Amino acid sequence: MTGWTPETRSTEAKCVAPYYYNDTKITGFRGSHWLSGGCTQDYGSVTLMPTTGELKVAPGERASRFRHAAEVMSPAFYSVDLDDYHLKVELTGTARAGMMRITFPASSPRHLLIEPNIHPGQGFIEVHPETRETQQHVRELLNTQFAAGPDGLPGNGDSGQMSAWYVLSAIGFYPACPGTPAYSIGSPLFSRVAIHLTNGKTFTIAAQGNSAENIYVRSIHLDGHAHPGWTFSHNDILRGATLTLDMVARPATQEKE
Repeated sequence: MTGWTPETRSTEAKCVAPYYYNDTKITGFRGSHWLSGGCTQDYGSVTLMPTTGELKVAPGERASRFRHAAEVMSPAFYSVDLDDYHLKVELTGTARAGMMRITFPASSPRHLLIEPNIHPGQGFIEVHPETRETQQHVRELLNTQFAAGPDGLPGNGDSGQMSAWYVLSAIGFYPACPGTPAYSIGSPLFSRVAIHLTNGKTFTIAAQGNSAENIYVRSIHLDGHAHPGWTFSHNDILRGATLTLDMVARPATQEKE
């Protein structure tokens, strides 16, 4: 299991933990395999560091001062103010994912450094938002990792959470952050789904051209109007909106109209 921790020591050396209370600067926030209290070696980790102003990459240069008085620590939540960048970072986690929220100042260049902690040539991280890789992976998971047999769930069902994710994703959306009234658009299995609500209204998702090959969303319309972005609100469901997705075989930048 991967945990997230503030990082004051940018090394995976054996017996060196990512975070030491007496250190005065934070170099990032690490997705770590470190076993608390053990003299082990961290491995396969990645560090994220938000900064503002002039871009600085090296750990010693980008490190920011922080104050313990501005830290909040618990097993489920961590937050801190990075004084040199005038921003706040909050970390929390679920059974299978970590979440970070960054509050930047209103004005100033903003950066998010992503650093794989490996030797050159041993690994890499790619970010391609324009290729809609999420839609590909959602459809792949729906088709390959769930079934009707005794082994139909890919791991622990977490009291129904994985089954709920499957049902919602098959319809065409899922809550990327539980507890918030917004849903991310994925890659629906069905060409048309109607959800009849207790208030008498119906929320409809129409995936035009949907097929086993057409798994990518080219454009999004909400009640007939071009919809910017890749989320919609819970209120859209309650008011009985119609979400129309134009499905194609190759990923492309969402069209604007």
